Amino acid sequence: QVRLSMPPAFANTWFARRMPSLTGRYPGLNLHLSASADNVDFNSHIYDLAVRYFDGQDDNLHVLLLLPDEVSVYCSPAYREWLQAVNVEDMTRATLLITTSHANWSRWLAQVGLSFDGMTSHLRFDQSETAIDAARRSQGLVLTSPWLVEEDLNKNNLVQLFPHKLRTGKGYYLVTSKDRPLTAAAQQFRDWLTAAACCSVDEG
Repeated sequence: QVRLSMPPAFANTWFARRMPSLTGRYPGLNLHLSASADNVDFNSHIYDLAVRYFDGQDDNLHVLLLLPDEVSVYCSPAYREWLQAVNVEDMTRATLLITTSHANWSRWLAQVGLSFDGMTSHLRFDQSETAIDAARRSQGLVLTSPWLVEEDLNKNNLVQLFPHKLRTGKGYYLVTSKDRPLTAAAQQFRDWLTAAACCSVDEG
């Protein structure tokens, strides 16, 4: 048995795409997955491992970077056709889809010489999943990690609007307790997860 916690958007996108590989390799795995953005208290002995989106700074945990975060702007093909954005200045006509827990729009806009105050409209969401789904439905532009929209890009549900990227200084990290050794099953899962992440980075 392996008990795992990870953010909902990450669990439902990047991890879900790779679960067939995991279950195919370890058919006897008994995985308990909690999709939550809350920090894990390993002293409670509820979880063996967790994936956290943060800057990797926590002296109380073993921390291993899985996937660095570098956000870009995405939208549906239909929204791109409507917007007819030749350059970044054309974004002023667009609706920005903002995830309050991953608020990077101001930094991205500043990087390309624009200001948040100059934008026409915006919608705010608590969860990345909801903002990404709104982008799929042609409601605006979403600024998010490529790890969360892999399948959407492959299926052409979303397209990257501009080449500009922003390094957030954060990433998806695998964290474990310093005080409690991993079980054999948890070690196998850790090795599989880190290998899958390495393949993603190499492909990216």
